Amino acid sequence: MSDAEKKPEATEEEEVVGGELLQCGATDWYSIGRTKEVRPEYPNLSVPHRLKALEGIKVAFVAAGPSACHTIIGDVNGVCYTWGRNEKGQLGVGDTINRNVPTIVAGLANKKVIAGSAGRAHSAVVTAAGDSYSFGLNNYGQLGTGSVKKAKGVEDMSLTPQLSLVSKCNKVACGADFTMWLCDGKLWSAGCPQYGQLGHGTDNSYNAADSSVKMVFEPQANPRIIAALAEKKVTQVAAGYNHTIAVCSDGGVWTWGFGGYGRLGHKVQQDEMRPRLVETLTGRIAVPADAVVAAGQTASFCTIVGGQIFAWGKLKPSGDNFMYPTPYHELSGWNIHSLCCGSSTFACAATYGNERSTITWGHTNGYAELGYGPAGKKSSANPDKCMALEGAHTLQVAMGFGHSLFLVKAGDPKAEKAPVWEPPCVKDESAPNAGAGSKRKAPASGAASGKGKVKKNLAQAPRGASLDVGAAFVLARAYHKNVVDHYENPRNVGSFDKKDPSVGTGLVGAPACGDVMKLQIKVDENGNIVDSCFKTFGCGSAIASSSVATEWIKGKPVDDVMTIKNSDIAKHLSLPPVKLHCSMLAEDAIKAAVKDWKSKQEAGKQGGAQQAAAA
Repeated sequence: MSDAEKKPEATEEEEVVGGELLQCGATDWYSIGRTKEVRPEYPNLSVPHRLKALEGIKVAFVAAGPSACHTIIGDVNGVCYTWGRNEKGQLGVGDTINRNVPTIVAGLANKKVIAGSAGRAHSAVVTAAGDSYSFGLNNYGQLGTGSVKKAKGVEDMSLTPQLSLVSKCNKVACGADFTMWLCDGKLWSAGCPQYGQLGHGTDNSYNAADSSVKMVFEPQANPRIIAALAEKKVTQVAAGYNHTIAVCSDGGVWTWGFGGYGRLGHKVQQDEMRPRLVETLTGRIAVPADAVVAAGQTASFCTIVGGQIFAWGKLKPSGDNFMYPTPYHELSGWNIHSLCCGSSTFACAATYGNERSTITWGHTNGYAELGYGPAGKKSSANPDKCMALEGAHTLQVAMGFGHSLFLVKAGDPKAEKAPVWEPPCVKDESAPNAGAGSKRKAPASGAASGKGKVKKNLAQAPRGASLDVGAAFVLARAYHKNVVDHYENPRNVGSFDKKDPSVGTGLVGAPACGDVMKLQIKVDENGNIVDSCFKTFGCGSAIASSSVATEWIKGKPVDDVMTIKNSDIAKHLSLPPVKLHCSMLAEDAIKAAVKDWKSKQEAGKQGGAQQAAAA
């Protein structure tokens, strides 16, 4: 959650004025992230549009999220509306049918909703009474209700709001599959612990198989206070896909979770299991307690005293990452009031002197979500003004996976002149059945623990748990038969004694997506690889690549296998471009295994020479 996902704090006597909501980007909620082919009746909106269904309704807050294909709003009376993708019940309206227009969440009637946040397939809101309600997918306990549902069918989804086990709550932030609650200055978390994003010092992982690597991450269904910050007063929180940012009243900025691309700001690509102070934002760089913070798929932002914005992580598809907080010079001089992150896009409402602007930028998913107009840029590496809203008093901004939202002050001329979007129907019952929705990364090793389920997963192209590579698209077409073959029938799964001098071991990982591979070779006295085996935790493509690698290297001299390239394996498996990174582990693992074996041989020779000299 960013500043865009909470309404400005107000006393009970203070009237919330609210504003008019505008939306641009995708409207075909089923197709987002699956295909760029959109149905003609659900066009991409290239400029911000008013929503016909919200005519006469003053909106107090708007919330989405970098992994969300849905939106949450609350009006000035505390009535909660949701719309967008609903295959996991994340709209809380009692079914799994997508909604094209803002729909009142009946289960929150009379609750006076004041804030909210949206995850990949779940939602959470906060009421004026300090309670939090959540709905949607609960396979990791991300709803914070104390239970986990495996989502094997509609009966396993929370289709209506459920009371989360927290109290005195005033803010909430949803990551892809986890939730953070800010309650009376203390931070609580629940959900997926895989990268340490819950902040409790562990990823709750264990190997669930005896003869293979089958890593399982134990869900956390009961919200727990984050002990590392228990003595602090937390004032702001933001959640990215798999990482979290918190600001404390003393100005300390803390980050934890997935560390790829430097998004945690600690100068290393390393996961953090518990909150770690961002050293760069200390000393002469003062961060206010009410700093504007935002977390996206691979990037993080925070404002300092005076309004200057600092950024870190991966902000562009190409170029260097910011490994620690760096002044974002592209917005130098601007005073940032609201800031948000989409999957790889960004937006802010800012002022420069007396000038008001709504600024967007980033690498889009092809849905015109930057609002530059039909003849405008599709993507923008640098911040640029959304001219349709130039001069408008934008109160809040929010972004989802393929859409953007702008809350403009009521009565603003720019809002009144904006075109109006009215979809053909309220419920999108004509959308293809998406079944269980997007698939999780295969939790298995090369061992066939997923037999019987593999084809279904591969045919629907499982997206990685971290969604950090390949623009997070779920592939629209099935995998090649070679991938399916090696996934269903992995070759050479197993392990050798790594202390054996004839064995070389290569253990490599891909920080961007969490794939891990261990490849071992057994070499005879002539330098020929007589056997090989592997264990892999990762997606279907990574497992298939590992299986192929072990087949190709058997029977070859160790020096010959050094010529095997990732591109060869990818070509053999016919991997689509979005999954090419999954073949990268094999080449590195082969080289590491050969290097390990050679180092053992060299050590053996030196040991023999020393023994001979001693004799």
